[in-house]
Amino acid sequence: MRPSHRAVDASPPSTPSTPATPATPSAPEAPSGASALCALDHLTVVCRRLAEGVNHVERCLGVPLEPGGAHPRMGTHNALLHLGDDLYLEVLAIDRDAPAPPHPRWFGLDRLSARARPRLAAWAARTQQLNVLTASAPEPIGSPQAMARGGYAWTMGLRDDGTLPLDGAAPLLLQWQSAGHPARQLPDRQCRLRRLDIAHPDPARLQRLLVHLRMDGLGALIDVHRAPQAGLTAHIDTRRGRCVLHAGAPA
Repeated sequence: MRPSHRAVDASPPSTPSTPATPATPSAPEAPSGASALCALDHLTVVCRRLAEGVNHVERCLGVPLEPGGAHPRMGTHNALLHLGDDLYLEVLAIDRDAPAPPHPRWFGLDRLSARARPRLAAWAARTQQLNVLTASAPEPIGSPQAMARGGYAWTMGLRDDGTLPLDGAAPLLLQWQSAGHPARQLPDRQCRLRRLDIAHPDPARLQRLLVHLRMDGLGALIDVHRAPQAGLTAHIDTRRGRCVLHAGAPA
């Protein structure tokens, strides 16, 4: 039986439903060996308030999210969903109870308008060569900055103005400094990423970057195409069929 297809935009995004489905197979893996400099690590939905974003994703996918934690350096907090052994989805928002940082927050959160709806805004790739890759990348993807959340520590390439490289079409690069991956600590809700569609007005720029990162071999998982605006679309298999998270229109 083919799974149903549910297209859900960033309008109102939660009650899970559990029709019988076959056991969920593992998600496609990044290429292994010496050729793999980077691997897909997580997807990020941004929103003005965390509860709003969590409700949106839970309604779209039909499963509950888990509390994440706070990012003191950025004044943000998140909630998480397992998408595989080393892959997860996060919902990210400004933590209204935390002091505002002296610099722009990441993921363009300071630029969200009062009418902004939750939307899939970014994707991140992990590497063991962050310093080399950020310094040599053909696009300004940011400089390494130390980050932490609870017991997790990592270094991430971030731009000083808080904007996303190629308006979110390009991956944010990170290098984990702590042992263990956050996805392995999350309950498995039988959600798996099947495809990430990436749109950009000049897809050749993104392709050059992916070749530089040696991520151009992810053709089964990542599809790059031309569109008037940059945007992401994640196709996720769930217990109730295939669902789609969109970038939506920034407000």
